[in-house]
Amino acid sequence: MSKDSDVEDFEEDLEFDDLDDSPEHSALAGFVVGLLVGGIVGAGVMLFAAPERGSVTRRRVKRRIEDMSDDAGDELLKQRRRIRKRLKRGFKR
Repeated sequence: MSKDSDVEDFEEDLEFDDLDDSPEHSALAGFVVGLLVGGIVGAGVMLFAAPERGSVTRRRVKRRIEDMSDDAGDELLKQRRRIRKRLKRGFKR
């Protein structure tokens, strides 16, 4: 068999034309369109329903992320000390 014959057989097996008319394809297309439209509508509603200006919200989010980062760092140090303490006790036994 030649390479051209293999490609032709492969293309015939795929039957691209049948894919476009399948119910699964149209259901997927409908879902994707609905997802996009829903996202756009949701973003628009969010802009009008936001309780504060964007700059204020960004500042609050930034501050909250910094606080969470500090808390995580403190907890990490605390756990590190606790583990070291346990290891030292374990080695002394």
